[in-house]
Amino acid sequence: RCSLNEAKIPKENLDKLNLDKIRYGPVDYVDIAITGKCNLKCKHCYQGDQKYSYELDYKTIEKTIYDAYDLGVIGIVLTGGEPTLHPNFVDIIKLLDELNFRWTLVTNGNYDKKLNKYILKYKPVEVAFSLDGLKPEYEKFRIGGNWEKVIENIKTLSKEIITQVNCTLNKYTSDPEYIKKFEKFVKNELNVDKITYVPIGLAGYACKNTDIIPKKIWFPKKIYNRNDNTLGGNGYEVEFRLHHSRCLRG
Repeated sequence: RCSLNEAKIPKENLDKLNLDKIRYGPVDYVDIAITGKCNLKCKHCYQGDQKYSYELDYKTIEKTIYDAYDLGVIGIVLTGGEPTLHPNFVDIIKLLDELNFRWTLVTNGNYDKKLNKYILKYKPVEVAFSLDGLKPEYEKFRIGGNWEKVIENIKTLSKEIITQVNCTLNKYTSDPEYIKKFEKFVKNELNVDKITYVPIGLAGYACKNTDIIPKKIWFPKKIYNRNDNTLGGNGYEVEFRLHHSRCLRG
């Protein structure tokens, strides 16, 4: 282990780390998909039509969180579906805060901005937003998504919380010039801490929309990270071959 000073973390990032939430235990993180409901119909969604088929009741979630606490779990990752749609979302993050969990929110960012005051109050260690490009490409890919709303929510939270952009590479966004353009926007406008690029998994709606999967995806060798203030630069291509028999869900 090294000290925070030895790690050379910038002062502005230290302010976001929420060091009051320190827990120790044998398990780093547990993911809890608290709802299958979603406010979008993304072309690549791995859950497909099954995403609307479940929602955990609050008592089940509460018991799961307490069980995780008793087992020595350090952090909880809230996923879905879209976790902010759960009717008890605020109660859930309040409980995580009370138990001193280092919790993370994974969201598509299309939630009511009024929720930000609660997210800031019960401060997660990180929020990961799905943002798959600039406005025209994003809204062709994330059906029902509101790009401006996502950008506003990112800007609000990134001032005080470690934020990450998860970008699913698709036929609209997979060439190197586009990625460089997107990274430049993220760096100059959003104040996020990092970008993660992911390929499309051949499951759910992606099995019906294989045209959105590029034959080749260009990955930067050096992904943008605010700590060293760099952009992607040179990269490499990965070629994909589709095997429809491997689709997992329709």
